[in-house]
Amino acid sequence: MPADGKLPSDEKPETKDWLAVWRRVRCHSLHVARRRGFPGAKQEVNKLNTQEARKPDSRMLVTLALLVAMEVVLARFLGIQTPIVQIKLSFIPVVMAALLYGPVPAALAAALGDFIGAVLFPSGAYFPGFTLTAALGGLVYGLVLYRKPASLWRSCLAVGIITIVLNLGLNTFWLWMITKDGYLGLLAARFPKYFITVPVQIAVIRLLTGRVGQAVRRIALT
Repeated sequence: MPADGKLPSDEKPETKDWLAVWRRVRCHSLHVARRRGFPGAKQEVNKLNTQEARKPDSRMLVTLALLVAMEVVLARFLGIQTPIVQIKLSFIPVVMAALLYGPVPAALAAALGDFIGAVLFPSGAYFPGFTLTAALGGLVYGLVLYRKPASLWRSCLAVGIITIVLNLGLNTFWLWMITKDGYLGLLAARFPKYFITVPVQIAVIRLLTGRVGQAVRRIALT
């Protein structure tokens, strides 16, 4: 150490390192206090864990940005064309956001993907109702799938709610507001395509919640 007692600039401890050490020491002290029965220690530990869990890290933000970009590309340019209907795969990034980070990040990713796609690649006048539907879809995926055991009935439940309540119900209502056509006529015209799209969505979500999804989550979260 120099005679003036000051550390060289390359030897000064980083503020972030000291903060990380302080958080670990505090957490350890609270866990010890909880084991010894000190009043209020359990609440402090739960509060600290909740605060840490709610802090978005850089990897989470980058991953969500990539998923939003994937959603835009899949929604606007890619899909499976059948003789009856085109099956869009834009739900896959939203499901991955729900599996990785939960309902709120998935809702934000879905809403941003819909908004950015509508602004950059418009197919008509922008209508915010469809963005709301997209956000609610991400919320449903997160509530049904996030940190839940993988099962076929959960995949069916998520797709069923989104198809019946959001796509057939809410989106048909938005179309009725825009076109002023008969609601039942719009509903009847939109209903048949879901006999094809629903089984595909269930199968893909079941795949994502299985071993494939587990492998992706390990890569994204480690």
